[in-house]
Amino acid sequence: MTTANTSNTSNTSNTSNTSNTSNTSNTSNTSNTSNTSGLEFAHAGSGSSAFLSRTLLDSAAEAAETIPHASVDIDPARIAPRDPGAAFRAMNPRHRAELLVSALMDGIDAVPLGPTEAGGWFTGDLTDHQIAGLTIGGSTVPVTALARGASDQAYWTRQLREVLALASERWIRMDEIVAQQTDILSYLALPARLGPVTHPWTMGFLAAVHEFTVRVTIRIKAIHDMTRPLDFAPEVVPVIQTPAHSAFPSGHATESHALAETLGALYGPRTGALIAPIAERIALNRVVAGVHYPVDGDAGRALGRLLGRIAVARLKGEALSVQLTPVAGSCRAAGAEGTVTLPAAPRPAVLEWIAGRIAEELGA
Repeated sequence: MTTANTSNTSNTSNTSNTSNTSNTSNTSNTSNTSNTSGLEFAHAGSGSSAFLSRTLLDSAAEAAETIPHASVDIDPARIAPRDPGAAFRAMNPRHRAELLVSALMDGIDAVPLGPTEAGGWFTGDLTDHQIAGLTIGGSTVPVTALARGASDQAYWTRQLREVLALASERWIRMDEIVAQQTDILSYLALPARLGPVTHPWTMGFLAAVHEFTVRVTIRIKAIHDMTRPLDFAPEVVPVIQTPAHSAFPSGHATESHALAETLGALYGPRTGALIAPIAERIALNRVVAGVHYPVDGDAGRALGRLLGRIAVARLKGEALSVQLTPVAGSCRAAGAEGTVTLPAAPRPAVLEWIAGRIAEELGA
């Protein structure tokens, strides 16, 4: 009878798990709350299969034969458009997520700027700086500036030495470093009651905020295209794979602080005060791992907080006014100084609907 275990050779199909290399988007796996799209092809009792489809065909044909075709009519009420809320609730999660992200992204883009265009936002000489701005509500504001001239060699040498000095913490933080490559939300949500069973709509909105942040960060990274620590010094010996895109700003830092800002707004300042240090730790872990400079995290903090506030303002349909200030010790690389404003505007239906579901889940 033990020979029946030979059927376990089917486990060789697990070699297909190499498809997980698609996780190059790092923390984007927090958006997996919307990855139920595969379920739309499942039947009521089990997943779809050729065998089940053949047997269902027989049953469906037999059932249909009992009803004369002439007696089939369309209910007029079914022709009228559904209430938007009912449509959003029944929608494929991927489609709903895309509508949420599009509503958050509306009118926002990253653009390269010159020193003259950034005048008044940064103090000091911006020669040899790469500057990125955000187009928000029809106006463009500088958000990050990165020193890239030959005279900045000493600055980047100090940044690199800080990375090397923090390597001593790797053995303490290694488990976190590895886990946070694909999951930051589990860490950020520790002080909050949050999960896919109890708070599915809140999770869906957080996934949209995350994707919104990723899309903006990708655009800003492309403008700066900053070399990674390993490319300067092989002595860094990073403990995880060095990403192939720009170091500045840190994606993990930006995403963590955007989500922390959003969670703080949803759960209140007491919870938010506990989440913010977790976002800081996630950002620092990337420096400890050897894939980022400290200034990458500084820039991510400033950008992430701004994007989180934009997301919350759009969720609530409120005006936004954010004071940006340079981050100390960053060579003016991590933030601009000035006020970013976003006028109140009518909310897209999908944001108004998800705001109502979040309020129900959080008891607001």
